[in-house]
Amino acid sequence: MLQAVAPATDWSQAAFPWLSVRPVRIGLAPVVAMSVSFSGELAWELHIANENLLLVHGLLEQAGEDHGMQPFGLLATESMRIEKGYRGWKADLVTEYTPFESALDRFVQLEKPQFPGREALVDAHADGPQRMFVSMTVECAGASPHPGDSIYAGGAVRGTVSSADYGHRVGANIAMGFVRPDMAAPGTALEVEIVGQRYPATVVEQPLYDPVNERVKA
Repeated sequence: MLQAVAPATDWSQAAFPWLSVRPVRIGLAPVVAMSVSFSGELAWELHIANENLLLVHGLLEQAGEDHGMQPFGLLATESMRIEKGYRGWKADLVTEYTPFESALDRFVQLEKPQFPGREALVDAHADGPQRMFVSMTVECAGASPHPGDSIYAGGAVRGTVSSADYGHRVGANIAMGFVRPDMAAPGTALEVEIVGQRYPATVVEQPLYDPVNERVKA
């Protein structure tokens, strides 16, 4: 579909691989295309000037008719990103937790001599994490947890849900959140409160959907 509306660009995986960025032209409109996906499927983000939005949307909609393309909403996107374990800003990525606690330590290089916030991160790393980010499957067919719902173990609150939704591709009720470090290992049994009742939950390996990222590269 993209090849049809932007024929001057090679959209193949070899020429436009995952996580790359290219300036392209759709119709007469200049567009910045990013091979990234919040859904876990092969996708691109298209960054377009406001005055060209209607033009580009119309061209994409017309080209998509040949492929059965249908619009979908943000609730679908939310479900898919939680299946992939993708973090949401101001939900799973908040300033209350360090990158080490948020399972993003692979992006921190403390050996660098200087960068903003380095001293604070060095101190936090020495103290060790107070909470750890986890994904869980929840044994509840009636509803998903809400951000802010409590995570229990041994009858006491041990953490907080940051995001949750039903994962339709994997067939599981999924919650993400922060728990005590000693309860973050996959297989750990917990409970999550949903509408005033506690339901069994299990910490799982991330992500539940396409763990080797084949779909975003296909």
